[in-house]
Amino acid sequence: MRRCLIVFCLALNAPFAMADHPLRLPGGVATPLPGTDITLLLTHVTDQRCPADVACVWQGMVRVKISVLSGMADRGTILLCNDCAEGASTARIGDITLHYVSLDPPRSVLAPLARNPRLSDYTLHITVTP
Repeated sequence: MRRCLIVFCLALNAPFAMADHPLRLPGGVATPLPGTDITLLLTHVTDQRCPADVACVWQGMVRVKISVLSGMADRGTILLCNDCAEGASTARIGDITLHYVSLDPPRSVLAPLARNPRLSDYTLHITVTP
């Protein structure tokens, strides 16, 4: 019941609710942007965060590419990055701004997999403001 109430509130006031609650973008899964005709698709992750077994003085770099789709048309690709020269933590799509929040899972969860992470292992968290 609570989940239905949250979805209902998001539908009524999507841009304001999205600013308060991060939107989850699972790797490789098309995710509609509530209240718009835009669909976002996390297509690439560069994960250079600090390894799980190392004490770092820097959080490390995360860079993600997101395809922006409107209807069936490709509106381009945006780059979000927590700390890099070729990207920023925010990007605009028309009158909407996407803000990088975090990337899951942490490196401590990925390390025991004993393989390189796949796009489907990741979930990007963003906030959206009008």
